[in-house]
Amino acid sequence: MCLTLVVHDRGHPTEAPVTPARLHLTDPALLRALMHWAPGGRPVSVRELADQAGVSKSKVHALLSGHRPTADRDTAARIAGALGVHQGALFYTPLSTPMGMDSPTGEDRHGHERALDADAHRLVQELGQHPRPQRPH
Repeated sequence: MCLTLVVHDRGHPTEAPVTPARLHLTDPALLRALMHWAPGGRPVSVRELADQAGVSKSKVHALLSGHRPTADRDTAARIAGALGVHQGALFYTPLSTPMGMDSPTGEDRHGHERALDADAHRLVQELGQHPRPQRPH
């Protein structure tokens, strides 16, 4: 599935393909534990999980090893369904952009923290300028 995003480049709309975000596996050990305690009262092998979820064995191995800990929404739903758990128990949607990654060079990764520190100092000064009656808590 591919969505299309309309981007305005210098006043002219252009279309850019947008791939939906992949879901990240919460923890490979959790997947392994759920395979061990699978519905039906017996462990599920990699091959059985792959067959039940309709994915390749290499995809299940990649998730278990952590080499490729992501899956598209449909695959994540099928794996979670095969193990009898809610998709959110096994996979999560990552944040769109990590903090500091929007800077062109990636150098100013702590600018946000500095801004908060500066505002905190300014707010402390402002609070000191407006005395209020002291009341017991």
